[in-house]
Amino acid sequence: MFSFLPAEPLANAIQTCHEWQQIAALDSLWFPLCRKLWEEKLHVPEQFLDAASTWIPGRGGRIRGLDAYVGSLRDSRRILLRSDELLDCRWHLRFKVDHRALHRHEDDQQPESILYSDAADLETATFRSDGTFVSSVAGAPSATRPLRWRLIASLTEPVDRRASSPSPHSGGAFSVHSAWQLNSPPEHGAHVTSVRIGAYPLLTVRRIPSNWAWAMHNRFVEIRSYVPRCEGAAADENGGTANE
Repeated sequence: MFSFLPAEPLANAIQTCHEWQQIAALDSLWFPLCRKLWEEKLHVPEQFLDAASTWIPGRGGRIRGLDAYVGSLRDSRRILLRSDELLDCRWHLRFKVDHRALHRHEDDQQPESILYSDAADLETATFRSDGTFVSSVAGAPSATRPLRWRLIASLTEPVDRRASSPSPHSGGAFSVHSAWQLNSPPEHGAHVTSVRIGAYPLLTVRRIPSNWAWAMHNRFVEIRSYVPRCEGAAADENGGTANE
């Protein structure tokens, strides 16, 4: 019966009684749910992927299936972007406005209005380890010269410590409560990250709920991760890829 339940009813079953808790928290139920949850998702933490891939029925692992499920949900809401993640991701860049107009002289002829579509997402951007940013957007400053980038982390409000990352061995009841708490917006603030590129307005970091991708935006541009760099072609230091 339990094997047919989706995650939320299964989590509720854990809190019903001790006997049901022993059954509903089994890794044989939760690791398949993890794999289903992670389909077409980006940036699932490696420790959870490793736990699912190395799990052997009948043998307890370092991280339980329930904790991997809950932990990955929590991480999908994290907006504190680390510098190593910024460097390890491949990025799409899309201007919300005609970027050529931003640098046009007043006497220059004005082009027809441009409507930006998803096709513009094919332009790529790279954050280099030397602290510079480049892109493939024709005519954009970042395509003609490297721009400096830096991360700016801040705390908007006091953090609810109950929403902190779970221990790999945390109890089922705590994990379950925290997992479904993520279905509503956080009430106690969070650590947030902004990205500064050159002298341009700050880019605010967020996550895309549908695929857990990173995204950063200001009024001019949006930049999204589309695959961890290690999963695609190795990016060269000029912002391209080895297979381009």
